[in-house]
Amino acid sequence: MVPKILTTDSVILPSEKLKDKERLLRLRQAYICIHAICAWAIEAKSLDVVYRISELGLLFCWDAMREEPVKKKPTKHQVALTEILDQYVRLYLMMSEMYFEKVLYPHAETLHALTVSVKSREPVDANLAMFDLLGRAATRAIWTDLFGKALSDADPEFARSLNEQTKKMLDMLVALINNNPTLGSPFKDDHMIEAALVMYLAQQTSSGRRFMPWFHAMAENTSFALLTNASYPTCFHDYNDLLAHPATSEQEYRDEACVGSVLYPYLFVWLQYGAEQGSIEEFSSRLSQKIPNCTHQAWFPDEETDQKIWRGDTYHGICVTDLSPAGGHAEIADNLNLAIKECVAILEMTVMKRGLVPLFLTACRHYRLPIPPTLWMPPQGNSDAAQA
Repeated sequence: MVPKILTTDSVILPSEKLKDKERLLRLRQAYICIHAICAWAIEAKSLDVVYRISELGLLFCWDAMREEPVKKKPTKHQVALTEILDQYVRLYLMMSEMYFEKVLYPHAETLHALTVSVKSREPVDANLAMFDLLGRAATRAIWTDLFGKALSDADPEFARSLNEQTKKMLDMLVALINNNPTLGSPFKDDHMIEAALVMYLAQQTSSGRRFMPWFHAMAENTSFALLTNASYPTCFHDYNDLLAHPATSEQEYRDEACVGSVLYPYLFVWLQYGAEQGSIEEFSSRLSQKIPNCTHQAWFPDEETDQKIWRGDTYHGICVTDLSPAGGHAEIADNLNLAIKECVAILEMTVMKRGLVPLFLTACRHYRLPIPPTLWMPPQGNSDAAQA
């Protein structure tokens, strides 16, 4: 349960606009409350709460200050806001590191260790837990990568420490994927979010080669699951639906379970980098055969996204369709590149203008919104995009 201080109708951080002094006071009060909750959670050994509350607090903090204009000579109030944001970021990084030191680092390199640690006999529970862990780890590494590069001149020693953390997390991600085979067979279509976070990190750190075998395995496993009516990715979100999936082998059910997909077009785009042509054609053929009525799509922010995303409102954005792998890579690439050119609202978001891409990615992961192609589409004509 999310504490009252950070819900959409919260007392300390309400959604309505506040006067400067009142807003700063509320942000400081919320920070103190979050710190107290983290201390209680640590004492109770509930590190999942520690991670979630520090992440949510960061999103709400940004929402409370994002409209503050940037000036060459910042006012005292603006300096104070920047300092409080820095405190929220530091708390998130500190709490997330504590979480990973307990949950991920000691077990990532042991085969099946993290999968069997999930206290459930249901495969879906292990799958959901592993993808959640994967997304959290990738997001934190994206943060440390950003700050490691940004602080290279201002604070070389701290930047070096952050870069080492990024490299360590990259190794942990590879080990996590290799030692937990369930990550090669996503149960939910929105696990595209985790795949995109990992690949965004790989692109930023020139380590795409390390993850391409995983992408190829996901494409093979998910499409083969369609053929065998196994646990293929579904757009269902209700836990009971996921538990029963696939409930039947009937085409009518499959059409409902796969009414739309952001995962398949994403995988298809990245299959073009390193996969054999036969594998690409087989992937496309399986999708056409088993889910011919699926709407393959991608999501872009719109003009309302910056106002809504930070507090969990998901009724915004633009859906781009006509991305079926049956049309071939050239058609999908053309459609996506045109959409990237036309759907420019993401570039107008305050968070993007200030270079805080990890904050936007954190919100996408937290609220389960697909990562926009603007942040993952390989540049045209760059056949080495994933091989660096």
